[in-house]
Amino acid sequence: MQLLKQELMKKNINIYQANDDLTINEGIKMKTKNKVYPADKKISLYKRKILIGTDIDKNSIFVELNIQRVKTAYFKETIAHKRIRAFEVLTLSGYAHKKYSRDSEYAGQIYDKLALENIKTYMIPKNTVKRIVEIWKKYHLNDMQPNCIHQKAFNCNVKNFDLLAEIETKKCPVGYKYGSKWLVKVLPKNIKKEIISIFEEYK
Repeated sequence: MQLLKQELMKKNINIYQANDDLTINEGIKMKTKNKVYPADKKISLYKRKILIGTDIDKNSIFVELNIQRVKTAYFKETIAHKRIRAFEVLTLSGYAHKKYSRDSEYAGQIYDKLALENIKTYMIPKNTVKRIVEIWKKYHLNDMQPNCIHQKAFNCNVKNFDLLAEIETKKCPVGYKYGSKWLVKVLPKNIKKEIISIFEEYK
């Protein structure tokens, strides 16, 4: 199940637990064991891409920001163990391609490609790129957090996942079982304002 969760995360598909059945929400009504679940409502608040620069292979690197307002059909739990139905979701992704080509050389979660050793020419300040990466790592898919505020997230591909999950579970005073469902990390207003201002300045 953990490997399935990781694959779904890569595809930016939301999942949640319903009656112990794993269900997938892609904005349509779902059916699990003959039960129909209403779809979540999503509204795009902001979407824009910017040119970061060119890499050592002369590929142009772009990063795209997308912020959505989500209203869920059922209550979700935040990392602070609050019940919530409306929140904002931030996603960041990138791609690189050669001039006059439509084929991507690489794409997706490419923040490691924005490192100094990979970039030949920056089109925006290096410190700004560093800040984008910081926000990217901390808030990308903020509605799909495996850990609460009492726990520390770790790579779900590790061999001793069950042991680490058990250790983290014991840290939570309310008994939340690590990785048992996706929790929401509420997107702070100042972070939302900051990342939008960056993309507006360098659009």
